[in-house]
Amino acid sequence: ENMGMKNVRLSLVRSFGIGVCYFTFVTFFSIVIGQNTMEIVESKFDHVKNSDGLMHNSTLLTFQDSRGYLWHGTSNGLYKFDGYNYKLYNNELGNKNSVIGNKLNSIAEDGNGVVWIGTEQGLCYYDRNSDCFVRTIPSIDSPSDFVINKAVKAIYVDDLNNLWVGTSQGLYNFRYSIDGYKMNMYPSYEKDGLSSDVVNGIVSYKKGLLISTNNGVKVVDISEDGKISIKKIVLPLRS
Repeated sequence: ENMGMKNVRLSLVRSFGIGVCYFTFVTFFSIVIGQNTMEIVESKFDHVKNSDGLMHNSTLLTFQDSRGYLWHGTSNGLYKFDGYNYKLYNNELGNKNSVIGNKLNSIAEDGNGVVWIGTEQGLCYYDRNSDCFVRTIPSIDSPSDFVINKAVKAIYVDDLNNLWVGTSQGLYNFRYSIDGYKMNMYPSYEKDGLSSDVVNGIVSYKKGLLISTNNGVKVVDISEDGKISIKKIVLPLRS
């Protein structure tokens, strides 16, 4: 589906605890102060109301995928916006094809265009073809597929399309291949492990990752042959 026309009207999206605003550049002009020129961008915020289709004011995060869709995670459901209309996805009791939880914590997209959803109840991904959600992750080294049914706080996809998932009970790495994933877990009780099992954030750092937990930050070093080690942050000495 061509989303080009729909993306024109969405220049930048801001997500707040009290709702969503669409931020559109209107025009800009220059102010000359001495020999310096400062460009000021005039902007306009359009607040999204319940009548527009976003029924929950408590918006926790916003994500735009590679096809232009906007995903709004709230404390009581997930919204998808196509540029015109909102669609709400809720967890439905007994329906394994519904989103796994209603309180959203993290959204990420991998290199294949798969949108991963992290909730307080676990991890799932969106199946675009059937417009539903899948809770199992295909495994290449286990007779059964992987399922994460604990609180997912952070999701990160690295340059090799590997999936990193920070949960309330440790850090998971799903190493990608065409046939599926190989899973490794990094708990805090291991020697030179994380400082806490509660992982709140994952970001890129040099040739590895920074992992923020309830008890500090650790560095995940990834070598060229794929070996992973967890280390303390070495801060530069101050003179």
